[in-house]
Amino acid sequence: MTGNPLDLRPWLAQVGELGELRDVRGADWNLELGAISELNVKKDVPPALLFDEIKGYPKGWRVLTCSTSSPARLSSILRLPIQKTHKGLVEALRGKPAQWQAEAPKYDAIAVKSGPVFENIQKEVDLLAFPSPLWHEMDGGRYIGTGCSVVTRDFDSDWVNVGTYRVQMLDRDHVALDMVPGKHGRIQYEKHKAAGKRFPVAIVLGGDPLGYLISGIEVPFGMCEWNYIGAILKQPVRGGERRADRAAVPRRVRDRHRGLHRAERRAHRGPVRRVPRLLPRQGRNRAVRDHQEGLLPE
Repeated sequence: MTGNPLDLRPWLAQVGELGELRDVRGADWNLELGAISELNVKKDVPPALLFDEIKGYPKGWRVLTCSTSSPARLSSILRLPIQKTHKGLVEALRGKPAQWQAEAPKYDAIAVKSGPVFENIQKEVDLLAFPSPLWHEMDGGRYIGTGCSVVTRDFDSDWVNVGTYRVQMLDRDHVALDMVPGKHGRIQYEKHKAAGKRFPVAIVLGGDPLGYLISGIEVPFGMCEWNYIGAILKQPVRGGERRADRAAVPRRVRDRHRGLHRAERRAHRGPVRRVPRLLPRQGRNRAVRDHQEGLLPE
């Protein structure tokens, strides 16, 4: 892959050349897209699915699913030699996590002032412009963020956390975050709540799957996931910086939402693992910044 290391387009081209990507046209965001994806992962070697011409949305507003569901794609995402078997992937990964963690402090994120993410800035936010799926019939609503990176900052230190938390779209300019107790983002949120302060959040969608793969694992307390990703890439992550919380997000992403989350409002998310739960927070989006090509990852 060439160009910016967290640009999704080169990765899509690479997995397409590997025969690991399938185009799906005309699916409905309402349950059908989720059902197709769920059936797909039951295959022995499921391809990644790139949905386009989604019902009610123009061509080019796409959704990517099943991106991490094969050894070949996982090895590609982790910048390892391509492995076709799970055994080969395990062997290729041996010792790598410890190596990446040890090298992570060398790769602080670098703030930049330009990039594709700044091509469009919606100050009158309309999240309904994005083809967020209703994945399952018992979901509490449409989820714009599942394969996403939620960027937050600690209240009383410089620690920036990047976590993969589900993001439910409530209406055209509100989303709700699901941060379960004990997760690093939730710990940061609780500090803001205790201080009576709103919680600034940036949500990254449509970047290289490496972003949400690493933000979905547990790195040491106080370490920023951008550093860990930098160790995998062997170069720092370059990101646009928010003035409100100085938390950088990659400049080569399809879109990013930013807003302030309040503690006192809750919304039902529907059963997950057959357990009904409540979303602890919902917040108003202050702005959406996005690339000309719309693409939401699973």
